[in-house]
Amino acid sequence: MEMEDPRKDRGKSYNLLTLLVLIFIAKMSGADNPSAIAEWNKERQTKLIEWLHLSYEGMPHHNTYRRVFAEVIDEERFEQEVRKYRIEQQGEAEIHILLFDGKRERGTILSGETQGEGFVAVYSPEQQAVMVQERIGSEESEIPAAQRALEQVDLAGKLVMGDAMHTHRALSEQIVQRHGDYLWTVKEN
Repeated sequence: MEMEDPRKDRGKSYNLLTLLVLIFIAKMSGADNPSAIAEWNKERQTKLIEWLHLSYEGMPHHNTYRRVFAEVIDEERFEQEVRKYRIEQQGEAEIHILLFDGKRERGTILSGETQGEGFVAVYSPEQQAVMVQERIGSEESEIPAAQRALEQVDLAGKLVMGDAMHTHRALSEQIVQRHGDYLWTVKEN
């Protein structure tokens, strides 16, 4: 991924490559928003400073990461690159079970809105890693986001598990057509 740093030198405390590495490492560990990235890095700042040979005394504030996503890189594109890297690194590792669920992020409800940002994550308990994460559109349910997320994962020979919300014919058919199996938790209704 090629990119230029459009930030002005004045007031720039961290170089772009350092910020991208810190974002990437935190995202690979499951931090999925600027606040979580900042918190993850701060908890490990002593080791990160040592390992990355940084001259900084501390880690960037979450607003620094927000500015990087707003001014330098497209967060969705960066997420795709992280996913692609994660899948490449898993190579031939055996994965038999995939779990997925959607969550709305706390503290992301904009003025005049009724729901905050939401994501559906596909998780491999065997790899102990989120394989794919897909944003839930503001005007949609988890199901279309789940379908998009599952399109990005090899389902052949895998058991996909989800909660009662995901007991939809289209989702079940998508998994079976891609040679996977599913197990849904079904409630009384």
